[in-house]
Amino acid sequence: MPKLKISEGQVFDLIKQLPRLDKKKILSTLILDEGDRFFETMEIGEEKFQSFCNTRGINPNKLSEKEKETLIDNILHEAE
Repeated sequence: MPKLKISEGQVFDLIKQLPRLDKKKILSTLILDEGDRFFETMEIGEEKFQSFCNTRGINPNKLSEKEKETLIDNILHEAE
């Protein structure tokens, strides 16, 4: 099978166009060599985000990805 010659930027652009679940699959595949540490960290982050939302009466399941990103950005800027 011939190899495609595309730049790293093109790869990232293609990945960004994929649905969220497919992005997670790609990420999981790429980090398998790193062990479970990454997944543990990710789970802890998700738990903390859930807890943060719960204390403020926010249902994170009803937020779009963009709304989640904005909320996280706001949290990070408040901490500075």
